[in-house]
Amino acid sequence: MSLKNSLIKTILMLLILAVPSIAGTAPGKDAQKKAESWLALVDSAQYEASWEQASELFRSRIEKSQWVKIITSVRTSFEKLRSRKLKNASFMTSLPGAPDGRYVVLRFETSFKKKKSAEETVTTMEEGGQWKVSGYFIDSLFARKPLISILIVSHKLCWTP
Repeated sequence: MSLKNSLIKTILMLLILAVPSIAGTAPGKDAQKKAESWLALVDSAQYEASWEQASELFRSRIEKSQWVKIITSVRTSFEKLRSRKLKNASFMTSLPGAPDGRYVVLRFETSFKKKKSAEETVTTMEEGGQWKVSGYFIDSLFARKPLISILIVSHKLCWTP
């Protein structure tokens, strides 16, 4: 094998490894199922249950009553979910402000009755052998300003009404 071919194969392998998209893998599918079931709770206004089913990290960074108040305000204004489509899923082992571990960050294109175009980001983490939601972010694609940012994996709780 020539040096050139060897170099090309090495570069291709590094590129493959550098793109951590795992939407079709078993951990990716499991994390996606958990994120979608958690979002279904939020979609049906079961906000307390969504808090209870979130990760320990999520629950330790926001009180249930605070979560319910914030998510109720934002999601009520959007009204009914129209559609949600997975854009991508990325596997991470390190996130800012969070302990090292296994995370899958899922991004969804979402449409609501009163918010036609939004992007939801749900961060899941492996906890006790199960995937649990550890962060939620919703962004208006037109305003490019976060409507709600509960990025529990960071040390801050940021809410933009």
